[in-house]
Amino acid sequence: MNTHLKPGSAPISPVPMNHTAKPPPQEGPARPAEPGHFTADLVPHLVWVARPNGGLEYLNQRFREFVGRAIESLHGWGWREIVHPDDLPEVLKQWGRSLAIGSEGHAKVRLRRHDGVYRWHGVRAQSALTPDGAVAQWFGTCTDIHEHARAEEERRHRENRLSAQQAALLALGRDVLRSGDPADAVRRMTEATARALGVGRVSVWRHTTSRRAIHCFDLYEAHADRHTAGAALSADDYPKYFRALEESDVVAADDAPADARTHEFASNYLVPLGIGAMLDVPLRPFGRLEGVLCCEHLGSPRTWDRDEQVFAMAVGNLIALAQERWERERAEDEVRAAHATYETAIKATGHVLYDWDVERGRIEWGGSFERTLGYREEEMPTELSAWVALVHPDDRTALDREIRRVTETGTPFQLEYRVRHRDGTYIVMDDTGHFVPAPNGRAKRMVGFVSDITNRKRLEEQVQQSRKMEAVGRLAGGVAHDFNNLLTVINGYTELAIGALPEGAPVRSMVDEVRRAGDRAADLTRQLLAFGRQQVLQPKIFDLNEVVGDLAGMFRRVIGEDIQLGVQTGAGPLRVKADPGQVEQVLMNLVVNARDAMPTGGNLTIETSTVMLSAKLAQDGSEVIPGRYVVLAVSDTGCGMPDEVRAHVFEPFFTTKEIGKGTGLGLATVYGIVKQSEGHIELETTVGQGTTFRVYLPGVPQTPDAREPEAAPDELPSGTETVLVVEDEPGVRAVAQMILQYLGYTVLVAANSTEATALARSGPPIDLLLTDVVMPRVGGRVVAEQLQRDTPNLKVVYMSGYTDDAVVRHGVEQERTDFLQKPFTPATLAHKVRSVLDRSA
Repeated sequence: MNTHLKPGSAPISPVPMNHTAKPPPQEGPARPAEPGHFTADLVPHLVWVARPNGGLEYLNQRFREFVGRAIESLHGWGWREIVHPDDLPEVLKQWGRSLAIGSEGHAKVRLRRHDGVYRWHGVRAQSALTPDGAVAQWFGTCTDIHEHARAEEERRHRENRLSAQQAALLALGRDVLRSGDPADAVRRMTEATARALGVGRVSVWRHTTSRRAIHCFDLYEAHADRHTAGAALSADDYPKYFRALEESDVVAADDAPADARTHEFASNYLVPLGIGAMLDVPLRPFGRLEGVLCCEHLGSPRTWDRDEQVFAMAVGNLIALAQERWERERAEDEVRAAHATYETAIKATGHVLYDWDVERGRIEWGGSFERTLGYREEEMPTELSAWVALVHPDDRTALDREIRRVTETGTPFQLEYRVRHRDGTYIVMDDTGHFVPAPNGRAKRMVGFVSDITNRKRLEEQVQQSRKMEAVGRLAGGVAHDFNNLLTVINGYTELAIGALPEGAPVRSMVDEVRRAGDRAADLTRQLLAFGRQQVLQPKIFDLNEVVGDLAGMFRRVIGEDIQLGVQTGAGPLRVKADPGQVEQVLMNLVVNARDAMPTGGNLTIETSTVMLSAKLAQDGSEVIPGRYVVLAVSDTGCGMPDEVRAHVFEPFFTTKEIGKGTGLGLATVYGIVKQSEGHIELETTVGQGTTFRVYLPGVPQTPDAREPEAAPDELPSGTETVLVVEDEPGVRAVAQMILQYLGYTVLVAANSTEATALARSGPPIDLLLTDVVMPRVGGRVVAEQLQRDTPNLKVVYMSGYTDDAVVRHGVEQERTDFLQKPFTPATLAHKVRSVLDRSA
């Protein structure tokens, strides 16, 4: 409280005084010189008289009793000793100002009573003037206003406290409730509460999940200005306190160690920490007890005023409100995160979600609609009619019929139909939905998803195509053996007959026609086996660029003058491992197909290159193994193919040509050879613009295999060695014997393994065994092993009219053995036998 002395105008002496009385001698006790001084002892105030210079010269009886000491020590300026040191500077300043101007003054000052207690007094002073206007004396009173001053001080203190509390609440309500950081917000709350209540410790505790304990989320210690956390209190150890939290809005323990509600904390918490009073407020977000705000006063007990309790409850409510907001935000974040996770998962599956309000006709979309259909969110149709407009015209009737059915019955919806992609193409969608029924049983809403099953449908078509080709292949393989045996006899004898007839003989031309028919029959058999992927291949490593270059001249003669041929080969040798003859067949078939697509002329381009294929092709439904591939591309500028033709182009016997103009095996043969060579074929075509076939063959780093020297066309290699022919088919056995004998060899023949073994033991030494692979009871592989036990260096040539897989199943791997595919010609047999005999062991 500031002490001050102010000038005034009204006399303040409660009794009449003689303004001309002389001051008593300073060496003796102060005595009143006039009767009025005796009256001063009767008033309930401290009355004093001072000289013009401010020194005291009289104190009434009440003043003397108040100080309880010899009043001589107060005479003059000795009165300063009883003024509170904090008030003295201001009193002297104001007293000096009053002395200087000679006017009335008043002040509030604390004076020390005889027991050492300072009490507030109101001091008033009035000057007595001489006739000429000079100050003769000062008369004054000191009125005890201690209780009033204390009440006023308490009032101001309460007002300041309330103001601080209100300011704190406003700040917390403005800042903390908007805070997105709960930990920071709670720290600010504990600090502000400690300042507003003037306590040493404020903490926020939260219930554990079990609700059998509370743990300290934040503790603020004002003296150290620090925050800590982590302590825990068990409900089993402090049952009365936890019960009080459940039953009360506030726990105001003025004397915490003695209060029944908090006494349980005394020995191990309150006393060691010096806590004298506690003001705790239960925290009830959403109306349930979740924690407590604890305000702890250090030192002696403290009475918690009602406004302090109200403030603490207000802070507790703010914390509870903040917790509610934080929990809602956390729940909303979790919902958003769950929705995002769900949306991401749905997008990862490629599904497009929809929610169709049947009554309003509105559709809401979710999932991977942009990736699946190409439309952005704002482009997706929101009306059923707009969605139907995207459906392929041929599928709308089925869709409309299915929608009517399920809306009337409320049964699940499932339909496959085509939808227009944003790029204009149509994709096949699988639409599956479930209805939410209205009270009348009719559909109210339908929730479901559509999935892009275009690749699945393509795979299903490929599987159907593969099964169809496999069936035809099995049929072809089943008759291949008999066909090949018959053709071996027909073509073999025909060749021998032509060689025996003189030039110009009339019958020779007839026999030559028979040979050509046999060759065409053999080609047809090979084609059947090729598209069925059952042909016996003889893979070699060769440079694809060389094959293209060697055939370019022939292609120009095949395509005619109206078509311009362009050949663009990739840099460096492009090595593949395949059957060169079959690759030539693939290239020839593709060139002929391109020629037929350009009846009035155009451009035909053959290109070779290399490419690295990734796993994406496998994901798109192909059977390609990732890696380096050599690409053979044949492009034309012809008529192109419509979708209905493209879908069947690799099927056997499918043709768009006139009857008698094509077999329908050309592209089927290409497909079979490529697949059997572990390759892949792609087709791009646009009606009116042309077609491109791309053949992918696995690239290899090895150098090409050496080519076998070719003999002159009319010169058959001969020999004098002994050859054992083992063949169960009499016609094949006889023609092979005749051809080999014609070439000069000594030929032994056997129909089975028993005869072969007997001949090997009783006859001349055998130089070469020519054996069929598949024979009744004992196959050619076993016959060879039996004979090689006695003749380890015996050379073997296997022959067969069966398909590749049948030969392999009988233990013969063409790549590691000398193999002769039926039907064979005398020249083929002659070259194979001679090359094997000439090879060093």
